Amino acid sequence: MQYLREDKDFRSLFIEEIKKIADEADPYLMGKYRNNISDNWGVEVSGDETMAVIYTRLINNKINQIPRGIKNLFLILVAASFFGLLQISFTILGFIYSFFSCIILIILYKARFYHFEKVEIEKEEIEL
Repeated sequence: MQYLREDKDFRSLFIEEIKKIADEADPYLMGKYRNNISDNWGVEVSGDETMAVIYTRLINNKINQIPRGIKNLFLILVAASFFGLLQISFTILGFIYSFFSCIILIILYKARFYHFEKVEIEKEEIEL
């Protein structure tokens, strides 16, 4: 450990030798590791797969193990949250639409497209 810390040449030589050894993995140990992964994770490993494929299988197995009721509950929660987002967005859009409508009515009033007048009406009532 002291040579590794102090001598840079020894450290680089040591790392290169470790890399050479790592390329030649022991087939017995690799088989043992594959069996451990198969037993612990529930994923069949033949040795030709990459770790990405193994992780994908693991995630798919975990998703398939979720009970049907929980999957349905999850879908209901997603639908409810989507409906809530739609409600919020349409409420905001409604306020924006109302604001622009008021502005347009004010502009039309100032441009004298319409006007208001008070009209007096004569009214007769009969009471019994």
